[in-house]
Amino acid sequence: MTKKFPTLAACDIVGLDRQRFNEDLAAGIYSCAPELHTKTGRWFDEDDLCALFVYAFFLRQFGADGGDALHRKPNMSKRVSARYASGVWQALKSDLDGATRIDFPLSGFNDDWEAMAADQPPAFFVTKAPRGVRAVGSRVATVCFHLDGIRQEVRDRVAAWAGERV
Repeated sequence: MTKKFPTLAACDIVGLDRQRFNEDLAAGIYSCAPELHTKTGRWFDEDDLCALFVYAFFLRQFGADGGDALHRKPNMSKRVSARYASGVWQALKSDLDGATRIDFPLSGFNDDWEAMAADQPPAFFVTKAPRGVRAVGSRVATVCFHLDGIRQEVRDRVAAWAGERV
């Protein structure tokens, strides 16, 4: 997919409220958006849409921007959602040498990721230590993103948005 989409279309494709997204951009929360051009605005390519999809997904699923966000505290902040989206964007722009998955440590430092093959075990895992003793060099749980799956979801959404059969 080499086509690019303006912000309004990109937000429609991934199911994100454009006004709220623009507020997040202005607040510096979402940092991997394409460059803003004075006369034409922002134009999203497939990698940009994939990152935006991840951001929108987390906002919907974990309440930072979901329908009942007014009635409960979000389980994940917009900034954390944006960090994961930025990591996905960076991975898609990188040469991953055949890797189709990226793993983030679930440790609070979610701006570091490892490229993995889809069938490899998680890059980060919990090591056991005796009760009351912290394991030296221990790893933590992993949050994984299947890049090919994200790309396919975005392609399907673009096709549906354009009125094509999916």
